[in-house]
Amino acid sequence: LQENVIDEVNRFKDFLDLRAESIRKRVDELNSQLHKVDFDRREGQETYIRLVPLPAVDEAVRQFRADLTNALKNILSIDDSLETREQCYHMVNALIERLDQAPTTRDRVIDVRNWFEFKAEEHFRVGDKIKEIYRGAASKSGGEKSRLASTVLATAVAYQYGIEVDRPDASTFRFVLIDEALARIGDSFSEYLFEVFARFHLQLLIIN
Repeated sequence: LQENVIDEVNRFKDFLDLRAESIRKRVDELNSQLHKVDFDRREGQETYIRLVPLPAVDEAVRQFRADLTNALKNILSIDDSLETREQCYHMVNALIERLDQAPTTRDRVIDVRNWFEFKAEEHFRVGDKIKEIYRGAASKSGGEKSRLASTVLATAVAYQYGIEVDRPDASTFRFVLIDEALARIGDSFSEYLFEVFARFHLQLLIIN
């Protein structure tokens, strides 16, 4: 029983780690497309956006990950010592019991998407220096936040369909509906939004 419990939890940890690595790889692939889109289009000031995954600050998530790693830290030695096996089993079992006592927290911490938070870095194309960092965007203007959100949104939608910048797939028709998105923004941002979606050859329908 002890061996089965330990093995199952270790396999579950490996599964979660693979999911986390998959998210990092997807972000890298998304960044490769974001790099092709000018965020600031002013001549000589051209920039692009890069997403950076960060460890979540959610204390429950951090504690779960630490407890899981700690419970399995001696797994390679459990066959060498009965004491080590029992210690590992008790730590694993205690973790399982804590999670079972708080189903809502359990569901949150084992959802690997909650292991990450993200910031967006705006880089100058020339020299690749960071111009601005967007994290929470509490101090940013509505226009800046809308432009950032639209850039990432258009790139993410295109990525999901395997569409690359300026490389249309004539055999596909990708339709995006936006509900009242342009009701409170200016003409300059509207133009920017249309151009970003057009570069990915996404068909855009505005509902108002």
